[in-house]
Amino acid sequence: MKNRYGGWSLIALVASVAFGQTDILASRYDAARTGQNLTETTLNAQNVNAGSFGKLYAYAIDGQAYAQPLVKGQLAIPGSGTFNVVFIATEHGSVYALDADSATPIWYRSFINPATGLTTRTTNPSLEDIVPEVSITSTPVIDPASGTLYVVAETVQSGNPPFYWLHALDLVSGQDKVAPVKVQASLGTGQSPLTLDAATSQQRPGLVFSNGVVYVGFGSSGDNYPWVGWLLAYDGTTLSQVGVFCSSPGGAQGAGLWSSGEAPPVDASGNIYVSTGNGYFSANSGWGDAFVKLAPGNLAVLDYFAPFNQMALGAADLDLASAGLTVLPDEAGSAQHPHLLIGSGKDGEVYLLDRDNMGQYDGSYSTPNSQIVQWLPGQVGTGVLNPANPSLPYVANSYTTPAYWQNRIYFCGVQDSCKLFSLGNAQLSTTPLSSSANVFGYPGAQPVISAASATDTSAILWALERDSTHNLTVLHAYDATNLATEFYNSAQAAGGRDAGGAPVRFAVPAVANGKVFVNTAVELDVYGLLAGALPTLASPTFTPAAGSYAGPQTVTLGAPAGAIVYYTLDGSVPTRYSNVYSTPLLISATTTVRAMAVQSGFYTGPAASATYTIAAPPVPTAPGTLSATAAGPTRIALSWGPASEPGGMISQYLIERCQGSGCSAFALIASVGASTTAYTDAGLAAATAYTYRVRAEDSLNTPGPYSNAATTSTSAATPSAPGTLTVSPAGSTSISLSWGAASEQGGTLTDYLVERCMGAGCTAFTQIAMVNVPITSYADGGLAGSTPYSYRVRVRDRGGATGPYSNVASTSTAAGAPGAPAGLKASATGASTIALSWSAASEAGGTVGQYLIERCSGAACTAFAQIASVGASVTSFTDTGLSGSTNYSYRVRARDTAGANGPYSSVASATTAALPAGPAASPGGGGALGLELMGLAALWACRRRRRRAPAA
Repeated sequence: MKNRYGGWSLIALVASVAFGQTDILASRYDAARTGQNLTETTLNAQNVNAGSFGKLYAYAIDGQAYAQPLVKGQLAIPGSGTFNVVFIATEHGSVYALDADSATPIWYRSFINPATGLTTRTTNPSLEDIVPEVSITSTPVIDPASGTLYVVAETVQSGNPPFYWLHALDLVSGQDKVAPVKVQASLGTGQSPLTLDAATSQQRPGLVFSNGVVYVGFGSSGDNYPWVGWLLAYDGTTLSQVGVFCSSPGGAQGAGLWSSGEAPPVDASGNIYVSTGNGYFSANSGWGDAFVKLAPGNLAVLDYFAPFNQMALGAADLDLASAGLTVLPDEAGSAQHPHLLIGSGKDGEVYLLDRDNMGQYDGSYSTPNSQIVQWLPGQVGTGVLNPANPSLPYVANSYTTPAYWQNRIYFCGVQDSCKLFSLGNAQLSTTPLSSSANVFGYPGAQPVISAASATDTSAILWALERDSTHNLTVLHAYDATNLATEFYNSAQAAGGRDAGGAPVRFAVPAVANGKVFVNTAVELDVYGLLAGALPTLASPTFTPAAGSYAGPQTVTLGAPAGAIVYYTLDGSVPTRYSNVYSTPLLISATTTVRAMAVQSGFYTGPAASATYTIAAPPVPTAPGTLSATAAGPTRIALSWGPASEPGGMISQYLIERCQGSGCSAFALIASVGASTTAYTDAGLAAATAYTYRVRAEDSLNTPGPYSNAATTSTSAATPSAPGTLTVSPAGSTSISLSWGAASEQGGTLTDYLVERCMGAGCTAFTQIAMVNVPITSYADGGLAGSTPYSYRVRVRDRGGATGPYSNVASTSTAAGAPGAPAGLKASATGASTIALSWSAASEAGGTVGQYLIERCSGAACTAFAQIASVGASVTSFTDTGLSGSTNYSYRVRARDTAGANGPYSSVASATTAALPAGPAASPGGGGALGLELMGLAALWACRRRRRRAPAA
């Protein structure tokens, strides 16, 4: 997709942006090396100040970090989650993948192994610039599409010369995706040697990944001969070499590529631009002190520019390669020069080139550099020289790769301010529009820009100062529209709150997702808004403490409540891929334990380390001949000869067993004291073969070798009789039984067999139940009441064998008794009758014979008297001859055929109807109706008298 940035989409130019996160995947943020992040929406001119912005945490690293930090957002780590990850590479041969939000290592990769003689290369401080060691100097590069991080590490295997290795690491795990390749190159013509020599070269430029190809550049390590400059191309999938550029193909030495660590920029067509150091120059045979355009893949030279005074620059060691180049977006160009390239060198002169016609070489001193778009001498740095003088003094004005933002160019030269130049219509302002108040010492600074969007009218320029006086890295933040306004520097806060680590040269801050990542000689410093700062979790503790011990130690790792502890046992950096601590560690040999504690809501504190030196213990001898003899169905007796230990003391014998003859799955079953040489193994299965072995263990818990294996079989098993059987009635229809448990040596009991016969002293027993072991009781139901029964019990094992009977126990069921009738109801059926009904009663173990009906008169009466009885099949009764308008209460109970009475039913009550009223008196003394009523009354009275008359 084309846009105003000359062929790159915003994603490619600034960084990869996913899930609201900005990725910094390469040196100086993008392929053009503009140094601008245009998606930084958190940090701005209002909140970047000492009151609200500062150092969040520092993560200690194992070597100097010359490589710029890289950032990948929303990286999914299996089993752990999704993280914003910052990658740090060190001169100790290490790459760290760190959770940027919690300072927790996700993975760690080391390319050395000192135990096997694989180390970094030790440098010579009198000859080389980076001391005391080198391994990873350049900035790696990330291909997000394949999830690959490419990195070059220099290592030395003892007895061999050093080599550079190109690795393609899995971004998620840090493991090699393909086998690393040795980085090698040579030319077969010209002055010898023209071979890449790791001992004298330096892989300083950042790596380039473009269109599936990885590019690796080289200069010299100091001014050490022999060397030439190289740019090598490798297939990103296979790591096979596909292209070679040598800066001195004619054989002369020099013309190294280093550019203060910047990766060569790449334009929209994939062309690559390099600057070279001092050396021989002649087109196509030597490219000393030149800007060179290379074709993608095969790295053929397409175009170049060499300053008019190239020979004088080379003689004075005024490298053009001291600073990096920047490919500018089309918005900075003109119709005549739409595609621009800008850079400078040690002389401090600024060169603005047309990438379509770079100008090549014109040695004219009368019209110097007139073939290029623009030349500004003396604008970067403070060292004064006259470029027209054929003999030039040495100066070190510029190691600064220019940053670009909205037609502005920024340089931060040596002993100079950061300077802002305007750029429009392919022309730079001839003097700075603004400058920072503070001056940067050697080697100046590498400026970068952050802004909220491509059209944001405010931005921040970030630069790192190498404070050699205090051995600190100082982070500066300026108003990118006016460098005279400084928003913040890390020396402002009181008490050294934001002080950075010891500095390295040419460090580039990585600004992404509200944080600024700063590489130093000892740590990664991370800055951000203080409102988002977390407390730091305490490091794990070790009990016992590190030290030398005569024997193995059980080590407990302590950590704050709720923390997860990750640990390693080889002294390496613990990460989220390391072991998770759950139980104490048994350390039986010299070991370095390293652990970190991780908890949500905290920064992970430094990993704690403890080394335990364990003296090599003496070892017991094997015991004498082991013998095994059966001692019943469940027991085997063992005996053996004593072991010994010169220089130590036997503490116990460990006895192991497996089932079968010739078995091998031994398990520890017992231990006995050092003075005991016999053991009886009990609780075994009958008629079963077992095999045993024994070894001695000393007072330091060191085991010796095993004895011989001995095998024998237990004898057959027989069940015992159950314990005393007791029985007791549990009502008129059931009897409860209980007995003591039976046993069987060497066998497994499965069930008890319960037998019964009717009558005391009976002998015709019949099995009535099986009860599963270990149950030792049984309830026998459905019996006849008032009847004697006898019982006996025996046990059966898994093999079907039965043991002897228990004793015989007898008892009788209880006599039966009827239950209470249910649902008694009473209802008046006239002035002198009440009808009753109820539900039949029942009797377990007996037979209901009749129902007894009782009555009392009056509300709430209690003086019941039996008034009638009915047969067992009758469940109703009508009570007659009652008084009108009178309340009566009733209850009923059953009596069985044995004469036993059951409980009463509930009480039921009813009131008889009223008698008819007498005739009413008529006016004047009565009439026919009154006489009739009086006659009825006399008739009722006569009937009542006859009913109550005693029988004759």
